[in-house]
Amino acid sequence: MKNTRSPGASSERETALPELWKLHQADASNQDVRQLLVDSYYNLGVRDLQRSDAKGAIAQFAEALKIDPSDAPSQRYQRFALAYKDREKDLLYRIYVKYLPSR
Repeated sequence: MKNTRSPGASSERETALPELWKLHQADASNQDVRQLLVDSYYNLGVRDLQRSDAKGAIAQFAEALKIDPSDAPSQRYQRFALAYKDREKDLLYRIYVKYLPSR
């Protein structure tokens, strides 16, 4: 997966997820596939935060954390999304999520 952002990158991740799950089910010990799954859900969560969809982000980070409960950035950004789930997305929110790194 590329680390650069492009207009189609998000849909590529969504398209790749079913294939990654097939690979993961075939060999659950494959750490590369596991990390790609975590990174894909993380990136989708960041995308949802940047689209002001905190509820969607919570779900994406939860998926990442099901695979790797120790993923600190997913934990942090899920807590952030939970804090804004039912709140107006203020200036602080918009500035913070604008610069979130993707993987």
